Amino acid sequence: MSSISNRLFAGLIFVILIPLYILISLWILFQSGSPVLFKQKRLGLNGKIFFIIKFRTMVRGAEDILNKDKKLTESYLKNDYKLNSNDDPRLTRCGRILRKWSIDEFPQFINVIRVDMNLVGPRPIVPKEIERYDGIENKFLSIKPGITGVWQINGRSQVDYSTRRAMDMHYIDHRTLKYDLWILWQTIFAVISKRGAY
Repeated sequence: MSSISNRLFAGLIFVILIPLYILISLWILFQSGSPVLFKQKRLGLNGKIFFIIKFRTMVRGAEDILNKDKKLTESYLKNDYKLNSNDDPRLTRCGRILRKWSIDEFPQFINVIRVDMNLVGPRPIVPKEIERYDGIENKFLSIKPGITGVWQINGRSQVDYSTRRAMDMHYIDHRTLKYDLWILWQTIFAVISKRGAY
């Protein structure tokens, strides 16, 4: 999909979801206070740093909690830069539900409007993860990351890192408008099934 198509579609969805954004924001504020949104550095096109936007699902200072807890950090790194929601003490009550239904990802439509991301693309990674793409990092960074992609419709967090990396490369080699539309369609069913979401 072209950049203009991405932005127009993202803008339309964003407007449609405004009532939901308001309700979720109030829910987060009521349960765990501000801020409502969470921003984190990710690698974009050609390695440009941008801040991905999500609904906050963790307690304030979550990254400090992770960095100070060696056991938690080891588990996080061993599990390919993620923690199972049942084992993550940083998650809030509403955060667990938002993640289960992938609702925490909705603010990323703002990233598409701001041209940081596409609707479909490789998974946006934190800067230190680029080490996992040794030798193919330039290829991986040759297109914008996406809100959804091959990884998201094929098990998400249940997929190991090497398989996820292979999925990203497959998408980059075979991406077409038809392929993007198919991924977007399949994303609906992946979200509904909640498979691999945590």
